[in-house]
Amino acid sequence: MAQECGVRAYNEAGDVKFARTIRFDAAPVAAERAAVERSIAAASGSIAWRDDVTTGRTYALVETPGPVEFDGSGTAYGRAIIALAVTPRPPEAFPALLEAFRGAGRPVGMHGAERVGGELVLEWDPAVSPASLVMAVLDAELRRFEGSRVTRSLAPLPVDVIAAVAADGLGAPELAADRVLETYLEAPHGRG
Repeated sequence: MAQECGVRAYNEAGDVKFARTIRFDAAPVAAERAAVERSIAAASGSIAWRDDVTTGRTYALVETPGPVEFDGSGTAYGRAIIALAVTPRPPEAFPALLEAFRGAGRPVGMHGAERVGGELVLEWDPAVSPASLVMAVLDAELRRFEGSRVTRSLAPLPVDVIAAVAADGLGAPELAADRVLETYLEAPHGRG
């Protein structure tokens, strides 16, 4: 006989949110950051910031109960994106990597690929192009140079994207946001 769990279903209380990424090519000044935070709070949403000194960029993850218009200096994507800074070794791989991610055969979910200093900054929609595909293209190009890479995450990600990347990478489709313990710990019922 099955027993019903005492914990509510993942989306029962509206945990499923509209998530999108906003990229600022320079860190927003305090007044702009405060204005964005006020507008998101007014929409009953939350915002997580990540400043990256090396690239000079700031990424914000905005989660709200529904779509919210953004009026600011940043680039607002329609969904949460993955943004990575990749340091390829050897650096001679840059032209091939840029062609692979900006050229005609690039993964369809790519939003951007550019060289920023000694790093390749990749931005893509994981709902369109899974992380495993983007990383496979990256590694295939680097193999041509007997190369390697160091990768850093630039943008904060919502739990459902983290779970999808983990499920894809581990080949474990049962991994989903409702299986991530932190999802329940962040909910009001899990803090008491």
